[in-house]
Amino acid sequence: MIILKVDSGGEFYGDEGRYYQFAKNLTSGFYSPPAPKIDLTNGPGYPIVLIPFIAFDLPNISLKLMNAFFYYLSIILLYKSLQQFASSRKVLIFSLFWACYYNLYQDLSLLLTESFTCLLISLIIFTLLKAFKPDPSKVSNISVFLCGFTLGYLVLTKIIFGYVLIFLLLGSALIWLMKRGIESYKKVVFILFIAFATTVPYLIYTYNMTGKILYWGSSGGDSLYWMSTPYEGEYGNWYGEFDIKLTSKQITNSIPGYLDTLKLHHQKNYD
Repeated sequence: MIILKVDSGGEFYGDEGRYYQFAKNLTSGFYSPPAPKIDLTNGPGYPIVLIPFIAFDLPNISLKLMNAFFYYLSIILLYKSLQQFASSRKVLIFSLFWACYYNLYQDLSLLLTESFTCLLISLIIFTLLKAFKPDPSKVSNISVFLCGFTLGYLVLTKIIFGYVLIFLLLGSALIWLMKRGIESYKKVVFILFIAFATTVPYLIYTYNMTGKILYWGSSGGDSLYWMSTPYEGEYGNWYGEFDIKLTSKQITNSIPGYLDTLKLHHQKNYD
């Protein structure tokens, strides 16, 4: 038996507080604080989902219980997807395997993106299969749009996939140009284009904030710094008790594109 403990208190653990704060920012009409304290650690996908709960001042436990709902929907969508090409026995086995995936249960009681991400991936699989049905139909066309939007929203939730999306879009477009007679390639490009278009408002926002094109988030600079710092006593955790002072040696040890955001982030944490 799996016993799941849900904390209904007001305190947050790890990244929970950051997602909650971003959602509160959105209810106040902004996402990141203005310069010089810009914070774009993660995308707005998950904080947008939290907006109704925060806007109506619902207890924290209601936000966390949504994880179970997201996970349940992902199981249903996987079941429906497998039904389209597998036998009933295989569908049941794989669906039960996913329903009993123990590693995911450890995050169900936390205000994190994992359960919601699983739902998005399951929805992408489901709509993708619908979109590529042999006979074109209105349902297939709707599935193309829905698949593209869901893929784009996945990128807004896990911004690391933004680079994957750009690579897939450019690669698929190149293949389609070489084999324009194949309709499925055109459909793939269309899905990826919709996905990228879904992320454009966020990219416009980050460009206005930072002046950098295709700027997905500021967390890369943090990770780079702590992976490459040559200084004694810096153990890879930017929540330590030591002071941060950027020097010329540290500047040359960082990628310039991330430097400004890195400096601002550390200034915010250590002031």
